[in-house]
Amino acid sequence: MYSLWSYDTNTQIWDHYDTSSETTYRPSSGPYAEASELGLGFYFNGAIDSGSAPETQSLGDGVNLFLEGMIVVDTAAKTTRNVSTSAVTGTNARNRGGLQYVPGIGEKGILVAFGGAEKPLGKPDNVEADDWVTLDQIAVFDINSLFATNDSDTGGWYLQNATGAYITGSGHRSY
Repeated sequence: MYSLWSYDTNTQIWDHYDTSSETTYRPSSGPYAEASELGLGFYFNGAIDSGSAPETQSLGDGVNLFLEGMIVVDTAAKTTRNVSTSAVTGTNARNRGGLQYVPGIGEKGILVAFGGAEKPLGKPDNVEADDWVTLDQIAVFDINSLFATNDSDTGGWYLQNATGAYITGSGHRSY
């Protein structure tokens, strides 16, 4: 069982709930964000290695297995769900990088995923060099899509072009 622990500062009581139905292993190195006013936490892709669980020890030292999906944790209901990220990552998954919650855009805000490294899903990786994610497209997730009754093909994910030219000496980008 993989538990997520929480601590209530008002009651000073620890609690936990099982997240293994959505997260078989303990991923690491994935970008994360929290929308505290919505009671939601987000963990984007990530990877497992030989230290993630007893079942992954056979991967060996220095080997990572990148994971698909974004784990959404509802801290009030104590539930988790795995939302596909294939609309923005394709057959790859990401490790490291950034995930930022931006309130006030749309009904419940958005998440912006950027940077990091990517590797093919389900393929063990022991290569030292990373395939870095370029910053010419930024992945955006509409949080309100989690509450929609009709699922779209993208699951709430969109790619935003972010290209521009750097103006020498100005210290900023021009778009």
